[in-house]
Amino acid sequence: MLVTLLMFPILVLVYARLARSEEHEVEARFGDQWRKYAARTPRFVPHLSDILQGGSVK
Repeated sequence: MLVTLLMFPILVLVYARLARSEEHEVEARFGDQWRKYAARTPRFVPHLSDILQGGSVK
């Protein structure tokens, strides 16, 4: 249990760095189309206001 608690922040940081790295690769491949998508889509957590107002997660 203690090892899990110690590793959790490290794994979150590694995952966040990996996500940013992959975003750079996707941006290089898809350009403006990716930037428009990324501008309206949150990286990790969905827009809770959309969900609470009865909207769907896009």
